[in-house]
Amino acid sequence: MIIDALDILHKGSVDIFMLVTSDSDFTALATRIREEALGVIGVGRSTTPSSFVKGCDQFILIETIVPSIEDSTKPLVKDLGQSNSPISDLPSKVSGRELLLRAVGQSIDADGMILGSFLGILLKRLDPSFSPSNYGVQKLADFIALFPDVIVPTGKKSGVDPVYKPVTK
Repeated sequence: MIIDALDILHKGSVDIFMLVTSDSDFTALATRIREEALGVIGVGRSTTPSSFVKGCDQFILIETIVPSIEDSTKPLVKDLGQSNSPISDLPSKVSGRELLLRAVGQSIDADGMILGSFLGILLKRLDPSFSPSNYGVQKLADFIALFPDVIVPTGKKSGVDPVYKPVTK
């Protein structure tokens, strides 16, 4: 597969690669593809080594899109308030808050405001596996709403982009 991917890479016939694997052996391939300024989307299990996850531009947990047979009778929405959640290997609310705090700290503009789209890009850059669905919600705005002690919407928009402000204590 790696040889075929490199052949495709050198032909220049694609703009993005999707690697569906949970094997860290594909980290070098993902890195090589990104060096050629092409996108890499990884899809794998929650047990995928972080080296491969970080080697991708975006990483999607397969558990969030395809439930396993044993999980098919359990609810797909993660209960963020319980540690014994049916999908307990997905990111916790605590890790989501920490990620959001890091992103907020890096995305505040000179006026102390944060554009929603820039925040979304930064969350993906900090953690390629980031997706609101990993936290039991569908939209970035819903993910942000999980943490009203971190940032809140101002009610203003920049074009269609919502504007947020950090909560000061």
